[in-house]
Amino acid sequence: MLPTNTAKDSQNHGALLFLVTYATAVALLLFSPKSDAYEWLLTPSMRTDLIYTDNVELVSGDLEKKKGSGVIRLIPGLYSRFTSRRFDSEIDFRLRNIIYTYDMDRNRSFINLNAKNTGEIFKNFLFVDGNVFMRQINQSILSPGGDDANVTGNLANIRMYSVSPYVRQRFGNFASTELRYSRILSDSDSSSSFFNSQTNAYHASLISGSDFRTLEWGLNYSRQDIDFDLRPDTVKIETEIGNIQYNLTRRFGLTGTGGYENNEFGGVGQDKPKGIRWSAGFVWLPNRRT
Repeated sequence: MLPTNTAKDSQNHGALLFLVTYATAVALLLFSPKSDAYEWLLTPSMRTDLIYTDNVELVSGDLEKKKGSGVIRLIPGLYSRFTSRRFDSEIDFRLRNIIYTYDMDRNRSFINLNAKNTGEIFKNFLFVDGNVFMRQINQSILSPGGDDANVTGNLANIRMYSVSPYVRQRFGNFASTELRYSRILSDSDSSSSFFNSQTNAYHASLISGSDFRTLEWGLNYSRQDIDFDLRPDTVKIETEIGNIQYNLTRRFGLTGTGGYENNEFGGVGQDKPKGIRWSAGFVWLPNRRT
């Protein structure tokens, strides 16, 4: 009997929709008469785990309430890597089917997906990243833990989707800069989970080039505005950081950072930690004789 997944069909539909969209986009690139040379690797896989546990529900206390069960994991998977001059994609997909011998109605399926895609829109200038991430974690540290082989009611599906357009520009050997915006959506099975959020992230950097071999430097700005479904206030995390590295030799240098952070976490008391931050240290690259 094949396992069923009656809890969250929408998760499967979302993953399948992404895979169909990805396959369509790659097909358009492949059959375009102007497409560049490409490399496409597809690697299917199949894994089977046979497990026995004497306490499949992780019940504590009364031994009579503990239930033993054989557990069979059937995990088909597909790894895909597509590389071309202007589009790179890497997808690792796993369908984790869990079958229980003590109660077939408990059978279920989970999707694990890690997809990373990068496209170059305008040569050496405008890019866009698109990522999808799906996995399972325990929602509460106060409830029984375990993994997908256990039936605890504490395991939740976590999904993250992000799109990030950005520009890069080099100023010869003097410096290079990057300006990036990211939109990140996170959600889970539980409407009461703090994983459900929407994030707008901004990042800007200016990094020294090869003209600065002895004294390297960098300027960085980042800000995240996070709206959680369970919180009325927007969480803001903002930093402005400058860093330098003075290279005394090719393998040893002194480092220093300094800047300002301005955060707003909201909630009771409206906590708003802010102030100057700095650090100092060194970097050492040992050779084989060290």
